[in-house]
Amino acid sequence: MHVLWINEVADFTGGCEHYMLDCVKLLKEKYNVSSTLLYSVDGENNVKFLKHFDAAFPMVDLKMQIKEIAPDIVYIQRLDGKKPVLDIIDSKIPALRFFHDHKLFCLREHKYTTIKLETCTEPIGKACLQCLGFIGKKSSFPYLKINSLKKMKAEQKANMKLDKIIVGSEYMKNHLLLHGFPKNKTIVNQLFSTKEADAQQQIEKDIFLFVGQIVRGKGIDILLRAWAELKLDEKLIICGSGAQEAEFKQLADQLQISDKIVWTGRISHKELAQYYRRAVCLIMPSRSPETFGLTGLEAMSHGTAVIASDVGGISSWLNNGVNGILIPSNNETKLAEAIKKLADDRNLAIEFGKRGLSDYKEKFIPDFHINKLYKIFCELSGRR
Repeated sequence: MHVLWINEVADFTGGCEHYMLDCVKLLKEKYNVSSTLLYSVDGENNVKFLKHFDAAFPMVDLKMQIKEIAPDIVYIQRLDGKKPVLDIIDSKIPALRFFHDHKLFCLREHKYTTIKLETCTEPIGKACLQCLGFIGKKSSFPYLKINSLKKMKAEQKANMKLDKIIVGSEYMKNHLLLHGFPKNKTIVNQLFSTKEADAQQQIEKDIFLFVGQIVRGKGIDILLRAWAELKLDEKLIICGSGAQEAEFKQLADQLQISDKIVWTGRISHKELAQYYRRAVCLIMPSRSPETFGLTGLEAMSHGTAVIASDVGGISSWLNNGVNGILIPSNNETKLAEAIKKLADDRNLAIEFGKRGLSDYKEKFIPDFHINKLYKIFCELSGRR
């Protein structure tokens, strides 16, 4: 079988791109699936990323390239605009898409309100006007642009014509159905982690951990304010980078907690694995509803407890009081209470971590996702 992957960038940018590489590798190993990548001419690209595919080309003429490549399946990841989606449909090759984010379901992309910074679960429409989501930013004068609901709805309708839509959680499926996507085309295929470590090798739990983009949607400001309330001896390790990093470092200075925080920037998986193993818990204070929350699953695969906001798809893998603690979003007091609970009771944190690892092995190993994905490919392509 030959799968044509389509994504705007060809680099190790984020979870979407790591998902692609994991799937390409596992499909090749288990089912001998060959993979070709088409990526945007203007998108980022990295030779080390491209070498994971059997072939890779920039998108120049999508209709012509699909005809020449002649794949069995087209699997879209991130792709902007209505026209390229319709071009793929016109090719008559079975096509499906994985929705990794809210870009097509929120004018601001982040799915939390502009003024109150509250998690949003509404479909696009009137709520967007109250949120001021129609006002966007651009890098050149006049620095503002108007985001169009009409354009977004047209792009949604184009995607509804694809043969199948795949999402990582029941939350995301319900959110697509709320926007009118066909129920019979929308499939939940829970995500997985390939980052499992030797959780039996015990080491001292001496840090608290955040992993992700340093942006407001991830609730970094809530975490910093909660940390200022706690006055713990342990360090808070913040792994990642992002647009608001300088702003949050300044907030840490104002809260007089900079000496208790280590900002690592982007680090290797090997370094991150060591932090997971040392962590009392991973903290995910998101206000933006996570479509799944893969970093939490990675923590579970390392036997690490998780504290997370009860938003989006997080409750599909975090069982409150069993493998971690769910808290309301935008609530620094509740977050501080949850952190203190595990800081004071390390045995509880270790027990949460063990149960999380057990849940991971029972429900979220790579084979479950890959087997289901390959079955969908076979059904769409007419292969046995």
